[in-house]
Amino acid sequence: VLEYFWRELKTSDNLQSLSETKLDDIVCSAIAEAIENYKSRKPETFKPWFIHLEQLRLHDLLNEWLKIESSRSKFEVLEKEEEKIVTFSGIEFHLRIDRIDKLTDDSYLIIDYKTGVATKNNWKKDRPKEPQLPLYAITSEYSLSGLVYAILKSGELRFDGYAEHDNIFPEQKKVEICSMKDRLYDWKNTLGNLTDKFVKGNAAVNPRESSVCRYCHLDSLCRIEERKCEK
Repeated sequence: VLEYFWRELKTSDNLQSLSETKLDDIVCSAIAEAIENYKSRKPETFKPWFIHLEQLRLHDLLNEWLKIESSRSKFEVLEKEEEKIVTFSGIEFHLRIDRIDKLTDDSYLIIDYKTGVATKNNWKKDRPKEPQLPLYAITSEYSLSGLVYAILKSGELRFDGYAEHDNIFPEQKKVEICSMKDRLYDWKNTLGNLTDKFVKGNAAVNPRESSVCRYCHLDSLCRIEERKCEK
C-alpha cells in the first residue's frame, strides 16, 4: 500500500498540503490497488468479507502512520521496491529495498517496512541478526544520513534505527543519532569478516543463539543438542 501511495504523492510537501478529503481519496486508492494485486494471486483468501476487513484495517493503520511521516523534516521518496545486485567480498547478492528518501541536504535515507517486531539491535554484534540492510547501506551509491526500520504494527508505530542528525526524525526516540560514516565502517568490517569465513568454507556448528535451531531442517544430522548436554 505504501509503495502505491508514495508513487502517487512523491514528497512530504505534497503530504502536508493535501486536504483531508483528497488525502483520504489517495489512501483509499492505494489500498484498493494493493488488495487487487494480492487478490489476483490469492483469490481463495481474498473473499468479499476479508477484503472489507482488510480495507478497514489498512485505512486506520495508514492514517496513523502518515501522522508520523508528517512530523519528519522534508523528504522526497526517490526509490520504491528497487532491486539491486551487488558484489561484496567476492559474493553476489540480490537485494531489494522498500524505500529510499532524498533529504533537503542531498543526503539519503534507507527505510525498510516491518509489520512485526524489529529493532536496530538486529544490526549489532559480530554476527548481525538481519544483515540485509547494513549490506545494502555499505554498497549503496548514495551518501546516507540514516538507516531505519519503519515499524507498521498497530499500537507500536515508529521509526527505529540510526540517523546522522536529530532533525531527521525529531519526534522518534528509538532513532539513535550517530556518525553514519563510523556506522558504515563498522558494518563493512563485520560483514567482511563473515563473508570471508563463508568463502573459506567455515561451517562450524556454532549457532548465534539457541532460537535459530527451532527453524533448522538439519537437526537429524546435527550434534548441537549433544554438545549442550555435555556442557
